[in-house]
Formats: sequence, structure tokens, C-alpha cells
Amino acid sequence: MINMNLLKNEWESRQIPHSMGKGFVEEYHYGRGCSNTGKCFGLFYKGDRKTLHGVAMWQPPAYGAALSAHPSYPAGVCSLSRFCLRDDRPSNAGSFLISKSIKMLRKDSGEEYQMLLTYADLACNHEGIIYRASNWIYNGLTKPRWVYWMEEDGKMRMKSRKSGPKTYTHQEMIDMGCEVSDKKYPMHKFLYPTSRKKRGGNQCLGYTKEGKIVIN
Repeated sequence: MINMNLLKNEWESRQIPHSMGKGFVEEYHYGRGCSNTGKCFGLFYKGDRKTLHGVAMWQPPAYGAALSAHPSYPAGVCSLSRFCLRDDRPSNAGSFLISKSIKMLRKDSGEEYQMLLTYADLACNHEGIIYRASNWIYNGLTKPRWVYWMEEDGKMRMKSRKSGPKTYTHQEMIDMGCEVSDKKYPMHKFLYPTSRKKRGGNQCLGYTKEGKIVIN
């Protein structure tokens, strides 16, 4: 497929089963894996409604991350936990998929999320260009951390220290056979208030002593 601008009337996004999104993420995302929960939205060409071209996977983040993103209502935060496309998609396919998935995203109660959260991992040289271009608010860097990789099924997969209720130590990750990054890496953090009013005016922005933005 030629890398030209996506024609919006020729493409669509719709919610897909988690199993379909997970399979796509395992093939195309640098982490080669994802959680077993979350709402998935896929990118499709209208002339071929079966071929999946991209996935946006959303889920509530850990409580600490939610509290940091929206202190007054952490339950209203949802995170874009996985996002990936086939390599040769049109240049604006990513922003199209994210925008469409946001419009369809709702809590199980039907209530709209108030704050969206995502990260760009510097360990993979990601700068979050697509989020900066899509009106997300840059919220600084996270605390640097070690990054772990393990070969599975012939592919290097990024491994989290947290697995279910257990959080493994640095040494335990090494003992399990993980390769460790050359240094600790932070991630860029981005916020997206679902209220257009809060996205558009600085009156809703507060600043912590670390210089990070807080949406009130």
C-alpha cells in the first residue's frame, strides 16, 4: 500500500474482539504482547472489512498512574495501553484510528472517561510524535526504569516486572533469563482531557513542583 494520506471516507474504525486485537499486537507491536483485558478498536479499509490494519487497545491504568493523571477523579481515567499499525499504512492512519476510538470509548456503565493517558517509550526511541500532532498534552517524563526483554517463539518481547498480583525484583527478572537495557529509560507521558473545553484553555492546567501538568 502506498504511503499517502488516508481518505477518511474510505476507512473506518470499529470495536473488535480482544482476541483479535491481541493477535495483531503480538505480531506488530514492539512489546509483542498485551494484557488479557481491555477494549480494542481496529482500523479497516471499507473495501475489505476483514483485513485488520491497526489496533488501539484501551484499559484503566494502575491506580497510581490514574491518580497522577486526574487527581480529582482517578476512576475516570483510561489508558491507551497498546497502539500499532502495519508498517505501510497511509501516513495519517494512526491519528485517524486514535480519534475514532476515542469517540467510541466508554466505561462499562456507558459513562464517558474524563481523562485519557498514554506513554511513548524512550527505550524504543519513541518520542510520541503522533500524540503531539493529535492535540494530546505533554506531561513530562516518568521515572526512569530498567527495561527487560526475553526471546519467545523466536521474537524478542518486552517483559513487565509485574505479572498479576506479583511484582518481580530486578534480580528475579535477570534470573528468569531476561536481557536488561543498557541503562534506565523514562517514558514521555501524554494526557488527553475528553472535554474540548479543558483541552483548549490553560485555565484548567495546574503545575506540580516537578513541572508536570495536572488537569483540574
